[in-house]
Amino acid sequence: MAQLARTPGSARLLLAPELIPSYDDESLRSIGKQQLLEAWKAWLPELSVLLLKLETQPDDEPAAERMRKLLAENAFLFRHASVLAPEAMMSFMQAGSTHMEAMQIAAPPPGYWQKVTKMLDLTAEQVMDLSAVYSIFNELMERVMAERRSLKAQMFQDSQAQAAGPWCPTPLPTVSPEQGTLKYFELLPALERNMRKESAAHLLVRGFVFGRTLSWLQFSRAAVHAYPFFPSATGIAAAAAGVPD
Repeated sequence: MAQLARTPGSARLLLAPELIPSYDDESLRSIGKQQLLEAWKAWLPELSVLLLKLETQPDDEPAAERMRKLLAENAFLFRHASVLAPEAMMSFMQAGSTHMEAMQIAAPPPGYWQKVTKMLDLTAEQVMDLSAVYSIFNELMERVMAERRSLKAQMFQDSQAQAAGPWCPTPLPTVSPEQGTLKYFELLPALERNMRKESAAHLLVRGFVFGRTLSWLQFSRAAVHAYPFFPSATGIAAAAAGVPD
């Protein structure tokens, strides 16, 4: 088990049927951002202890088995929340993450994800895979953001559409009826679909990075070293590709 924890791609094994905990779908549908934050913070201290054990004692089988079960519970919660409560997950992941100590939206400092990625000790093959998926993601997001700028230009014809910022989930803008125009309300469904395309793109990258590429030991490193932020799959993929924060 301790050796498997270091095997690239082993994180996908965390969703084995025997590891799936019992959750009520209705409770997951009603989960909110705050509950997700609290769930993440609650399990991180134990994960930190287990990570230290495996880093200093690579053959510690009990620590590896406990880490596997702990990660499986967390993976199930966040994977199913992405499906059953996508709005909560999008809020949880938005705008460069939430600083979990200050409990407010705050972008990590420059170079943050490069430092986290360095701690993962990626293999050469993992670097190539992550670089490739980031290239695909970047091309997709360029199309999504171009469409968004076009929609905003049509919705607010009196102002210039703003250039897109870093690739991070964006909250849907709110406008009062007196600010809006008929054109705005006509195009609002298209803008909502565009937002969902962005959310889906991030979901695909998270699945590839955390569920297909990393070992579960590497994911644990990402979780611990990224704190007080949630580990960013796009940030890690970009760092692997040599793209600065």
